[in-house]
Amino acid sequence: MPSMTLAASRTGHRAGRAQAGDVDPDLRSLAAEQAETGTLNWLATVGLLYQEQQLRNQRLAHRLTRLFATLAVVTTGQSLLWIVAIGVR
Repeated sequence: MPSMTLAASRTGHRAGRAQAGDVDPDLRSLAAEQAETGTLNWLATVGLLYQEQQLRNQRLAHRLTRLFATLAVVTTGQSLLWIVAIGVR
């Protein structure tokens, strides 16, 4: 079986929506096959996949951090306005 490139391996994934521990079955079988033959290509492939997953998770974490910060600001503003409205009465 010819060595699968990283770009070719992406086509099997669900457009960047891989969950933790979700490995493309083709890559898993390729890694198992290469491990049996004694080559270390599988290790490089798994390392690159891990790096890609880490970058996707990092982008998601940054996006969620911004969303939660926005939610905190809006909630705080709403609470302050509510306190002011009670104090005016």
